[in-house]
Amino acid sequence: MSFSDAIKNGKLKMDDMLAVRSMLKQEGSRMVLNVGEHAKVEDLIRGVIVQSGNDAAVVLAEALGSGSEATFADMMNAKAKELGMR
Repeated sequence: MSFSDAIKNGKLKMDDMLAVRSMLKQEGSRMVLNVGEHAKVEDLIRGVIVQSGNDAAVVLAEALGSGSEATFADMMNAKAKELGMR
């Protein structure tokens, strides 16, 4: 399930607050999120789009992947396959 799918089907709402859990040393561009904070989905999406926020992307991925980046990656690979990608 993609972020847009999660928004469309109500799994995530733009005003949901997500916990920052595992931003130990995220490389690259960041929103400067800290473990223990909470961030609104809308702000995280903006952080990914505008700032290329790797930390924001991880928080969103963990939320959709039941707390796991690996589970989210599996979900995205399944979605890609569903779309005919290899």
